[in-house]
Amino acid sequence: MSKFPPDDDALQEAALQPKAQAAEDGNFRRGRFNPIIIIIALVAVIGGAAALYFGVKKDKARLLPEQIAKEKQNIFVLPEPDQVPKWRGWVTSEEEDMVQEALIQLGHLNDPEAVKLATQALGRKNHAINGVAAQVLAHFGSPAADEGKPALLEALKQADDSDRPQIVWALVTLKEPSVFKEAMDLYRSAKLAKVQRLGGGNAFDPEKLATLVSTDELAGMAGDSSTAVRALVATVIARTGDAKYTDVLIKLVNDEDIDVAGQAANGLGKIGDAKARDPLLKKLGEASKENRQKFLEALRDGIGGEGLVLALGSVAKEPEERNWFQTEQIFKMLEELADPRAAESLAKWAEQSQTPHWRAEAGMRLAEVGDIRGAKYLAERMAIVPEEVYPKEKFWQHDAGGHLSKSDNQRVWASRMLADLAVIHPDKKEELKVAEKAVMKWLTDKPQPHANGLRFLANIQSEDARTKLREWAFPDAPLPKEGAQPPFPTEFETAQSALRYLGKMKDEESFDKLVKQFERKKDKKMDITNEGLMGAGLAMLGMALRAVAYGSAQGLGEWGDPRAAKPMMELIEDETWHEEARLAACEALAWCAKPEDMKEIAKRAIKFGKEQGARKQFIGACYATTLSLRPMPEVVGELEGLLTPDLDPSLRFAFAVAIGASKIDDATRDKLFEKLKNPELRNAAALALIRGGDTSTATRTVAMYGDFGKDAMNDLKDAYFRSYGFWSDYDLKSGNLYRWVENAEAIARVKVFEAPQLWAIERLQAQFDNLRYDNGPHSETRVVLRYRLITAARGNDEKEKASAVKTLKFMKEKGVLMALRDEKGTTGELAKKAFYELMNPKPIVPEDLKTLQAEQQAKMKGDN
Repeated sequence: MSKFPPDDDALQEAALQPKAQAAEDGNFRRGRFNPIIIIIALVAVIGGAAALYFGVKKDKARLLPEQIAKEKQNIFVLPEPDQVPKWRGWVTSEEEDMVQEALIQLGHLNDPEAVKLATQALGRKNHAINGVAAQVLAHFGSPAADEGKPALLEALKQADDSDRPQIVWALVTLKEPSVFKEAMDLYRSAKLAKVQRLGGGNAFDPEKLATLVSTDELAGMAGDSSTAVRALVATVIARTGDAKYTDVLIKLVNDEDIDVAGQAANGLGKIGDAKARDPLLKKLGEASKENRQKFLEALRDGIGGEGLVLALGSVAKEPEERNWFQTEQIFKMLEELADPRAAESLAKWAEQSQTPHWRAEAGMRLAEVGDIRGAKYLAERMAIVPEEVYPKEKFWQHDAGGHLSKSDNQRVWASRMLADLAVIHPDKKEELKVAEKAVMKWLTDKPQPHANGLRFLANIQSEDARTKLREWAFPDAPLPKEGAQPPFPTEFETAQSALRYLGKMKDEESFDKLVKQFERKKDKKMDITNEGLMGAGLAMLGMALRAVAYGSAQGLGEWGDPRAAKPMMELIEDETWHEEARLAACEALAWCAKPEDMKEIAKRAIKFGKEQGARKQFIGACYATTLSLRPMPEVVGELEGLLTPDLDPSLRFAFAVAIGASKIDDATRDKLFEKLKNPELRNAAALALIRGGDTSTATRTVAMYGDFGKDAMNDLKDAYFRSYGFWSDYDLKSGNLYRWVENAEAIARVKVFEAPQLWAIERLQAQFDNLRYDNGPHSETRVVLRYRLITAARGNDEKEKASAVKTLKFMKEKGVLMALRDEKGTTGELAKKAFYELMNPKPIVPEDLKTLQAEQQAKMKGDN
């Protein structure tokens, strides 16, 4: 059986062996077999037959790759509680691939039996399984997985290069001091740093290795011949910030290896006294362009924003061009990092700076982390005319839009930050009014006021702006005549924005005027829909009417007054009005309607959704948008019933998004699962399940697509991306945002077509990149969302705290997580883990989302 199945010639040789014969003299007794020989022969025959039988049986038991994939899918489609016993069963099987997958999944599911099963799996003496079992034990860490230490130590005695690094790292994680020497040997050979976490991403953390010995012992290795060891020493002692290691760090900052020097720079920057700071700034000042960038990155990743502000002291004074580029380099890094801890040192730096441009940039960086001190510098910037501060001969003073003297981008961005500060700090309007006059002058000096400035003035309830807003919102200019030709009247472009922000100010004198904009189409039969404007000579008039109705709807949405619900519903159901104005009314309705109004809206969504004809169904989908912004859980079941094959696909999509805006109940979930069987309803049902379900529902949904083919999966990916794009303050308050992030991360552990489904993470993260601009009433910008998540992470609700930290990691908010690491209690612990995972992410092969992103950007109507 050492060779099974045997070769064909071996079988033939066995068949040709001579049979036993009687003695030549015919004596029966002499020729008879010895009974002992017979017994031995029978045992051999029986044993061989048994071995052959069990060998064949075992061979048949082995699964083909496609069978393994199907077995995994059959488990992934089960609810998570039902998956656990299935995976446990596979851990004890002989199918190596399934044993490893089972251990991984039990780890992901945080099964309380996973530690015990991983410990037992180490007894198999299978190197591939040992590696995974070690990953699982490292995942649970100490003290949860301490019972696995003896088995790991035993497995280490028989380990080879394929599993030794994982086993050693698991023991490091479990704080086993006896493996320090072997861990260092593996680290020197670059094998330990390649160990992966459960689910992907580098596992190696120098802090965990350093806990096995004293910091003084590590400091003694600063002269080690291994670059890797010196880098480890620099990293660990740099994090202490202890001045007693200053001399060691000064030695290491002058190391010939830039990575070692960069880590040492962190320590000197953290110590911060003159003895430590001077050699650091000297090293930065002398560094080549390439090495300077590496030093700055090391400071950014080690100390954070404070290290970058410190590095401003190393910027070359001359020539002026180099001074500009080096300062700009640091300010861009500060922008990308967004570390709240940098605010104090940055504000001090700004006070000492005499350059208006960099003072304004400091104000931007402060505002981006929600620090109200930025308003002072932004106010200064709003009062400066570009031509006056950027001489054309200084060609290096430019941005992506060209030379700064030819662009007003600086004030556009400054006003956006001021508006965000006003949202973040509604109780500090008086402090923010430091910028009121400068912004007002900027708006009135321009041919058309910029929306960012209007947003800021409305957010601080500027009385100086109120009269002007009325003037802009209700221009004296008449509507264009039928047949009017381009250009479009600028008064109505301005009116659209002004109407929104007048509503934001809740200007009671203007309420009736806002509502009356819906009545400005005097000819009730005039068709100004997209279709109606084609070739009827109504383009200018129709678009002017669209502008005032759109702006008024947004204004009433900002206001949130229930009195607006009825007139907006009348506009929505008027099939002759422009679709964009009616859709704006549906979005605004979410913020104006009372609970009883929302019930009526749900009924109308269902009523119009059932009717035939595109125009009727548009109304149903429009109302579904209202429900997606302010969901009604009690009508989700009825909305699910609208997902039928005879409904237009775009309307099915709208209803699916509305269903997924609430946590769906079990009955609705089961009905939606049933609809996955219908190809026409599949994507709509899947979207509702992924958005509205829990992690178990989301993962099961994606797993089921293993039966539908790769084309179906690709369709789902695109539909999933399109279902997002607008984050409201309600999405955060209701927990929707947290649920969507958790589901995207859960989907990543599912394997379909033998590949982990990482697309939900990539697509949802891409949507967070769209938060730079305001996108309508109650929308969240990234700056505002970031600040609110920081506040939640520092709060008292443990569940929300964990969700907020997880979302910040998902958004790749490196600077915020670095700041939160300093918090006491669970916030600090959660942030440390999240920051480490962010810095050592699971590898994702990026997909090309440019087409989808361009399509979505075209639909957005935020400021620029």
